[in-house]
Amino acid sequence: GGKTSLLHYLGRQCAIRGIPAALLTTTHIQPPQEALFPLVEEVPEAARAWAAGRVPVVGSRRADGRLGPPAPQLIQALHGQGALLLIEADGSRQLPIKFPNATEPVLPPQTTRMIVVAGLSALGRPLQEVCHRWELACRELGLSPAQPVTPQVMAALLLAGYGRYRPTILLNQTDTAQ
Repeated sequence: GGKTSLLHYLGRQCAIRGIPAALLTTTHIQPPQEALFPLVEEVPEAARAWAAGRVPVVGSRRADGRLGPPAPQLIQALHGQGALLLIEADGSRQLPIKFPNATEPVLPPQTTRMIVVAGLSALGRPLQEVCHRWELACRELGLSPAQPVTPQVMAALLLAGYGRYRPTILLNQTDTAQ
């Protein structure tokens, strides 16, 4: 749907504006390949990255090459430094929309704003092909797996799944004439 791309974009915007920020996940992400985003493991390394106009990425290295969440103490320490923490907190298995279960998204207690990213490529396609946790969505909202995703269905999924957080909704994948 574009969550990681948005995360990197927001990080770049912070760097341009001189805002100390850090990228992280509460689940798992691929480490960025850009030099702007150095991998760091401690607050002093993050401070050096900020001084150099860079945006540190913090996380625990996993055997599969991805990054997992950093220790809660590190999140707290970065927050205490006044850094803007940009967090990818919810995966959708490369599908354009998701209906979260009761344990998702995984949010640190310091969270003050949430952006939910949904891909418009889901429109017109069967729910079971484009929605992560479509079974749960069908059960909770009385939808059919083969039901095409309409704007109304997408709105119902987003509001029922994330509405309690009063999120900003970013509709992505709008780069075609259709």
